[in-house]
Parts: sequence; structure tokens; C-alpha cells
Amino acid sequence: MKILKYIGVFFVLIAASYFGLIFMAPSELTFQVNEDFDAPIDKVFSSMTDPLLLPQWVDGVDDVRTVSDHVLEVGEKFQVFYQGENSMVMDKVILLFQPNEIYSTHGVIKDFFEWNERIQFQSLDTVHTRISTFVTIKSLSNKSRLFMYAEETHKQNVANNYIKLKSLIE
Repeated sequence: MKILKYIGVFFVLIAASYFGLIFMAPSELTFQVNEDFDAPIDKVFSSMTDPLLLPQWVDGVDDVRTVSDHVLEVGEKFQVFYQGENSMVMDKVILLFQPNEIYSTHGVIKDFFEWNERIQFQSLDTVHTRISTFVTIKSLSNKSRLFMYAEETHKQNVANNYIKLKSLIE
């Protein structure tokens, strides 16, 4: 009978720890990733802002569907389909679109999280471009709160995607 008591206490502690981690996790995470490209600013800008190219350089993206043929302006919407067992769809809208200067989007995976990104483009010279990406992730449910602990992983994923993009355009 004592063993059942200890097992019960053990499971209560495990459950309390799990829920404690969830409720103590931040609901929002902000980070920045910078990258230099050996390509002119117009080539980097057009490659990064064309949603139909995302499957070629963003890990996990299977498909992108646009609402209209003309996607590259403020207010236009598109959907990003992620692969895997628990495949997800992110609904995105373009918030800012200033050619060769700034590109910003707001994305939502329903009941999971919001992904806001603002990418600033800087021409270092005629053949080199620097981008600065600012990302804010906001949890929309308790099941996604644990992802807020993974700031370094999110940064590394964005940086790895930029490495793939570099190999496409440089």
C-alpha cells in the first residue's frame, strides 16, 4: 500500500512540474537575426519576399497558396503549409512592403501561435546586402507556451533558412 502512495505522490509532482513549466513560460518571445548576402539588394529582396519561393529555402514548408496572383503588396494574404505528422497551416498577411527597404508579415497558426516578422534590407555596396530580421512569437494556447523557452532554437532555424537562401541566390 505504501508503494501506491509513493507512486501517487511521484505522479502529482510530475504533473505539478509540467504545468508549472507551462504557466511560468513567457507568452511572447522576441529575437533578431542578421545575415549578410553576397548578392545585390534587389535580388535578395525579391527572393525573400516571394511567398512562392518559400518551399525552396524554408525548412518544413511544403506548399504556399496565394489568394490572388498579385501577392506582393500590403494587405495581401497567403497560406504557408508545413509538413509533418502534425501538419500546420499558417495564414499570413503582408503588413509592410517597401521594395529593397523593408518587408513585414503577420502569421497565425490557429490556436497555436502568432509569428510577426519585420525584415530590414541594407545595401552594403552594389553586390552585398545585409538583412536584419526581427521576430516576435506570441503563444495562443498553453500547448505552445513551452516553445517560448526555445529562443536559441528559433534563432538557429531562421539562420539555417538564410543559409539555404544564400545557396539559391549567391
